[in-house]
Amino acid sequence: SNLTATFHRAFACYFTGWGIEKNTHKGFFLFKKCAERGHFAGMAYCAMLWKYSQDKRQASFWAEKALSSNDPLAIGIC
Repeated sequence: SNLTATFHRAFACYFTGWGIEKNTHKGFFLFKKCAERGHFAGMAYCAMLWKYSQDKRQASFWAEKALSSNDPLAIGIC
């Protein structure tokens, strides 16, 4: 949906500080919202972020959801 795509773009801005004050916590919250709404790239990025935060259970959960989508972008991220 358009709202989910907007969340995805907002995440990138908050997470990197592009055009707005950097806030990784708010960025991650928005990314998780994307994933929960079915955005496949959001799921893949959640998997990646959980992996780097050392939560392998959450990383596996989101990676499996993203990969099951057969979405090329999600597969490329995972």
